[in-house]
Amino acid sequence: MTFAYPYGLLAVAVPVIFCFIYHKRMRVFRILIPQGLGHNGRHRLSWSRLLIHTGWLLFLLMMVSLIIALARPYVSEKELTVRRDGLDIYLVIDTSKSMSEEDMMVNHRPVTRLDAVKEVVSEFIGSRPDDRIGLVIFGSTAFAQAPLTSDHFVLRQFLD
Repeated sequence: MTFAYPYGLLAVAVPVIFCFIYHKRMRVFRILIPQGLGHNGRHRLSWSRLLIHTGWLLFLLMMVSLIIALARPYVSEKELTVRRDGLDIYLVIDTSKSMSEEDMMVNHRPVTRLDAVKEVVSEFIGSRPDDRIGLVIFGSTAFAQAPLTSDHFVLRQFLD
């Protein structure tokens, strides 16, 4: 566990030191010590004193918990910083009716223009591992199919 503000934990010492300095006056830490014997030989501890002492202990516990919470504890995985020097590239693909013509050849077989573009774009995405790439599709209207991303697997799924 780590803390966002670890130096804030030093403030936990303030209420703890306060209670140790004034524990004789407040008797916060003497709750379990009997105050004397009653007339029937049992230990006597008045309910009002018990409530006051318990209240002080709860107040101390609350203050320590609040200070720990303000230090913002969190559990994190090992932080990994990746620095990439790449480009931001948007690929614009035409999906109009003219792209359905079968006048292109891929692997010695006839395919539509759109299938040929998909093949070329897929190879292009594979050759750019450090770049963020996005897709804009247009036909009768234009829209962003995929925002800039470095997740090329998802980008290829959008392309398909």
